[in-house]
Amino acid sequence: MAATLAGSAGRGVAWTTASRLVARITDLAVLMILARTLEPAAFGLAALASSILAFVDVARDLGLGQAAVQSKEFTSLQRDSLFWGALAIGVLLAGLVLATSGQIAAFLGNADAAPVIALLSASLVLASLSVVPMTDLQRSLEFRPIAIRGTLGALGGGIVGVTMALLGFGVFSLIARTLTDNFLGTVLLWASSRKPPGLHFSWPQFTNLMRFGSAVAGARTLETFVSRADDLIIGRTMGAAALGIYTIAFRIFRIMVEVFASSINQVMFPVFSRMNGEVARLQSAYYQTVRLTATAAVPVFALVAATGPWLIPLLFGNQWQESVPVMQILAILGVVQALRYYDAAIITAMGRPVKVLAVRAITGTLTVAGFVVGGFLGDLRWFALAAVLVALFVSTPIWFWLLWTTARINPVTTLGIVWKPILAGLLAVAGVTGLAQLLTGQSDLVHVAVLLPAGVVLYAGLITIGDRGSVVLLFTQLKGIRRR
Repeated sequence: MAATLAGSAGRGVAWTTASRLVARITDLAVLMILARTLEPAAFGLAALASSILAFVDVARDLGLGQAAVQSKEFTSLQRDSLFWGALAIGVLLAGLVLATSGQIAAFLGNADAAPVIALLSASLVLASLSVVPMTDLQRSLEFRPIAIRGTLGALGGGIVGVTMALLGFGVFSLIARTLTDNFLGTVLLWASSRKPPGLHFSWPQFTNLMRFGSAVAGARTLETFVSRADDLIIGRTMGAAALGIYTIAFRIFRIMVEVFASSINQVMFPVFSRMNGEVARLQSAYYQTVRLTATAAVPVFALVAATGPWLIPLLFGNQWQESVPVMQILAILGVVQALRYYDAAIITAMGRPVKVLAVRAITGTLTVAGFVVGGFLGDLRWFALAAVLVALFVSTPIWFWLLWTTARINPVTTLGIVWKPILAGLLAVAGVTGLAQLLTGQSDLVHVAVLLPAGVVLYAGLITIGDRGSVVLLFTQLKGIRRR
């Protein structure tokens, strides 16, 4: 059983990471085209609409999917009840958003956001339709279909988005891209699940799932509030164009986090749930996951930040130069978040979702307070800096304490795992920064073509010398793709 679970987790991480990598490369390529085609205000409008829908999506989700994955048993009646209950909530909320889109746009101070919000409300229904097949696949540890779904959805959405942008549809090309991705993902999930829902519904069974999911949903509400409050404050106080500048920096940050952290977390939550009560196995899985993430993620954040002054204008155009300092600060946050991404999954898998909610409440309040200060200052860099300061000096110590008291995961052991990749990343940044001085006056293309490979080689050499075991682990997990 243990060997089977470990093997499934390893292959799942490999497949999901590879899929996320392909999807995010596609996302980056599409973003490059859209950034050169659309104005910053279009990205700002889309970000405003997405922020509103993100809050509504928490009410749509209610933590039901996670509750079903974590449940020891998942009967046919529970499955049917989950499908019809989730769909009813999604349709109801989509209708509510559609009916009030004008009022929401007025609250945001931007009437142009109304039709964008109305169109994006369809994503709530599509997300509801995906809950059951996603649960089926996660419970059975079948991550390959989930990975394929992410890749094909990103490709399809990218094609539609770029085509519409080139035809002059403006901000609606961004929304069409999102909806196409969601639609294709839903269809592919059901094709993989291959088990249609029955015509049964049990209110007691549905409320049982809601009881567990309520704490998860509460934590997600706070997390969404923190992650989207900056968009709302910037859009309301500094305008859609400023939000567009911030959005590009944040999108680069999210692409990197999703490739190296959320893909692994998507696999590890059901695996952690299976280990509930087996503290020794849980500790081992956690340490290995953090080690893998640190080795792969740290150099990416470090080198993108170091080459940002030339990389962003080269990829997206000179009009996005103001995004560079924001992105560089967010890269620090990216390292912290990537290494802390699994903490909530561990605590939730141990049956303590209320503790996750408490942490989100504390850190969320402080982070949003920092965003409010940023709104008064009118400085986009402050929004990123506020998030970094809270993550480093408030969030990380609290998570360390929770992991120790809940699962006896030792913070000293964790720090012992991550310090070598972090040091290698810092030395690589120093080397790249020094080399850049020799390239003064050269084009952006020359800077990127020289600095990125040099940074990769430098990091690879340093980490191989200093932590060869982590390099072996990384390549072992990547080979899992070939075995499935």
